[in-house]
Amino acid sequence: MRSKKGLGWSTVVILWIILIFLVVYLTWGINLFPPLIKAFNFLINMISVSYGKTPDIEAGTLTPPEELNKAYNAFVSSFNAAKYSNECLIYNIQFPQDFQSYSIVLERSSQKDYNGLFVLIYGPKGEEVKRDFIEQKYPCVVTGQSQVQYFIDKFVNFKSPDTQQKYARANKISIKGKNSIIVNYESGAPLTNGVLDNSNLMFNVDQNNICLLPVYSSLINNLLGISGYDRGIPTEVVRNLALRQKYIC
Repeated sequence: MRSKKGLGWSTVVILWIILIFLVVYLTWGINLFPPLIKAFNFLINMISVSYGKTPDIEAGTLTPPEELNKAYNAFVSSFNAAKYSNECLIYNIQFPQDFQSYSIVLERSSQKDYNGLFVLIYGPKGEEVKRDFIEQKYPCVVTGQSQVQYFIDKFVNFKSPDTQQKYARANKISIKGKNSIIVNYESGAPLTNGVLDNSNLMFNVDQNNICLLPVYSSLINNLLGISGYDRGIPTEVVRNLALRQKYIC
């Protein structure tokens, strides 16, 4: 049985705040009570943010465009519904070309009380508009030489992959439209100006990890004799898999 630990720093701070407020209230009277309550709520929210909690968000401040809201809801549904232990592909809805200065963010969280995935919408000025938390689901992408080769061997070449590097872990994926995604990896330089195909397939790795599939046009790379796997999967590979529907979960 785990031994009990002492009070956390946030609990101690809150207790001190309550004590100070009581002293002020008893000293100066009831007229100061309403502003004290507002100040108390503000401090609690600040502590919650710094300690990894989710503060209350004022509803109705901004209304995201309808198509963006559909894309957001599709992400939440896809990650919530993912329960497959086998490797398969998930259909997501097509994204609008432009998110009208809004963005959808998939952000990994490893906080004590929030171990999983935040799905968020940010407004034109970077303000948070909407959020959902999905427990024990994590974002990833299929980029990199070994990861893309695994994907192609598994779903295209029908052979046992030579590598077990299936995906790249992402701490944060920011989507401003299907032609504008940024991936902040767990380590290494980020992927900027990434692109998603219209089919918008996702790779269900297991019960916890679901990957976006950034794509690139392989024509130029083939002419130059270089690989574009650092940017994702060749577009035609993803489109053919979407048409065949063989590996859909």
